[in-house]
Amino acid sequence: MINAFNDVLQEERAAKTKEHEGIKVFEALAATGLRSVRYMKEIPSITKLVGNDIDKAATDLMKKNFEFNDCPSDKYDVQTMDAIDLMYQYRRDKTFFDVVDLDPYGTAIPFLEGAISSLANNGLLCVTFTDMAVLCARQPHVCFYKYGSAPLGKPYCHE
Repeated sequence: MINAFNDVLQEERAAKTKEHEGIKVFEALAATGLRSVRYMKEIPSITKLVGNDIDKAATDLMKKNFEFNDCPSDKYDVQTMDAIDLMYQYRRDKTFFDVVDLDPYGTAIPFLEGAISSLANNGLLCVTFTDMAVLCARQPHVCFYKYGSAPLGKPYCHE
């Protein structure tokens, strides 16, 4: 998806006779950085990737994973901060990302406002919700409490 998004950005900038320098990606809740490493390996247009986690042990492993996988050190940055604070810090510093990836354990709702605020105009927000039992109607009362909605138990709910 991010490669396709990059192609669209490249076409739009070419139509405006602007140079497309690549994309900046922010993985706000990266844990040990496995997805970030995949991004670095599979998306050649990345000019900068920021991987963040609040756990120092996780970010130490993230750095090792980048090094072990021969990711160019000038293209990534590892942060150890609260994700929401970091997203607002980037907004305050006027540092915006073309792609912001949120993949918390559980709901992503607390992170959405910060993610949108650190996203560049026409950026791509990638969000994963891992509380599928709630979203697929196995716990409708929890879904109402967390999201203010009533889930529909449909066969395609896992898509």
